[in-house]
Amino acid sequence: MDRLNDPTCPIGACKNTVKLHIGESIVTLTFTGKSTENTRTKLVNLLSEAYTERVKKWQ
Repeated sequence: MDRLNDPTCPIGACKNTVKLHIGESIVTLTFTGKSTENTRTKLVNLLSEAYTERVKKWQ
């Protein structure tokens, strides 16, 4: 997972982009505002788990 942070962004308006590489797919999530690291981590983990389960069903 790659995290791309914009250091020029003012506090409170920062963007945090997370790229998920799952199999051959790339999913990009952009968080804005005051989302905490814990919130981002939980959401990324849930999405990754759900997407992985979906891919398993397709195969």
